[in-house]
Parts: sequence; C-alpha cells; structure tokens
Amino acid sequence: MSINADSIKGMIRDSAAGINVDVIKDDEPLSEHGLDSLGIMNLFLYIEENHGIAIPDDDIDRLQSINDIVAYINQKS
Repeated sequence: MSINADSIKGMIRDSAAGINVDVIKDDEPLSEHGLDSLGIMNLFLYIEENHGIAIPDDDIDRLQSINDIVAYINQKS
C-alpha cells in the first residue's frame, strides 16, 4: 500500500491535536510547526498501528518532514 503526503497530513490531524497541517509544506521539519516530541511519538504510534509496521526510535530521529515519512513508509511497505 503506497502512502502520500495527504495521508500523512491526515494522520497528523488525527494524532496531534492543535497542529494546523494545512500550512505545513511537505519538505519542512514538523517541529517548526509545533509538533513536539510527544506529538511526534503519537504520530509514529498512530502510523505503526494503522500500517502494521514497526519504526525503530533511531529511524524516527531521521524522519523530520512529511516527505521523509512518506518515503520511509513506502520503502517499508
């Protein structure tokens, strides 16, 4: 199953309350838009649960933007 930027934005919307995903550019670090470490962890837990993949903590540190997350998930799927 291939995933795209809109799917990730929907997951951010569902898992990280208060984040306005409509202003996030796909190549910008999510931290610049108020997604703190707890929000990041919630997002990746949500992704893991909904896509049946495990994302090691070391990999999470490298996934800073929507584009990074899309490429990673598509590579793992």
